[in-house]
Amino acid sequence: PPMPSPRETFEPVLALVPEELSGRALELGSGWGGLAVHVARHRRRLQVEGIELSPVPFLFSLLRPDRRSLPNLSFTCGDFRRADFSDCTLALCYLTPGNLKALKPKLESMPAGSLVVSNTFAVPGWIPTHERLGGAYPVYQYCMPPKQAGG
Repeated sequence: PPMPSPRETFEPVLALVPEELSGRALELGSGWGGLAVHVARHRRRLQVEGIELSPVPFLFSLLRPDRRSLPNLSFTCGDFRRADFSDCTLALCYLTPGNLKALKPKLESMPAGSLVVSNTFAVPGWIPTHERLGGAYPVYQYCMPPKQAGG
């Protein structure tokens, strides 16, 4: 079932997304759309795309009144594991360590200098560039290509 990003992590996530960052941003498993809306509102240079597999949260995201004023925001119903990451400058994740581990090859296909921001869970085997706390939740930033633990 969809698990919304904890609201107290929105600002720490945003703090790890530079204001000057532009290009394509993906929220992987965007759920009800709250984090995607927040990032699109505060980082207008990014084209934010929320990808959600579950149809009910996806439809809710489309109907959110707060998204209508954000031309840099879109939502797609689908499996983010099938998305093309090759032109992505930012990936936002609130995924379990097992899902993050499985997704590593896709994330590593992002261009050099792109960012991955993971909410609550660290990417197994990667060393974060920056860390913040959102309430009791850690938020991790990784710059591609990631630094590998033990290497």
